Amino acid sequence: MVKEINPDLILMDIKMPVLNGLEATKILKKDKNYSNIPIIALTASIRVKEVHSLTTLFNGYITKPIIYDILIKELIRFLPYKTNVIELENYSNAQVLKIDEDKKDIFIEQFEINIKNSWQKASQGCSTEDIIEFSNALSDFAKIYEQNSLVVFSDAINIAIYDFDITSLENLIEEFSAFLKEIDYD
Repeated sequence: MVKEINPDLILMDIKMPVLNGLEATKILKKDKNYSNIPIIALTASIRVKEVHSLTTLFNGYITKPIIYDILIKELIRFLPYKTNVIELENYSNAQVLKIDEDKKDIFIEQFEINIKNSWQKASQGCSTEDIIEFSNALSDFAKIYEQNSLVVFSDAINIAIYDFDITSLENLIEEFSAFLKEIDYD
């Protein structure tokens, strides 16, 4: 299959029928045509004494069940990607996250009804699905009530998700938490 596809990266399950992942990786690493392809081991369990052998043979390893953020971090290490730095810089140079004073009460009311649940999931679990749901709910409110800084903020969240920029996502979540304190939301 590697000969037909010529992949940029291989996720190799350790326990496979016929030829296990360790043996398959050894074969690939010996072949000069495939030795430069990064191979990330997938394993359901790993003992401390096995970590060294995995890290010497494989370029990385991930334990099962696969956690989305860990998978993305491993993929980023080996696959080229482009960050929308310009757009995120535009956000950081944009106006401070705020809401018009005359919209504050309606925001708090709408936050309770339409945004709070997704915000709690996004701020506690930080799965990208939860963050996207929160960002969409916030963006909907911001567009209806013409709150540009919230629209720009939602866009920054979406860019960070698209770029797999976990650090920016964490910073944006912290920023929104500070914003809620600033407007005296309890």
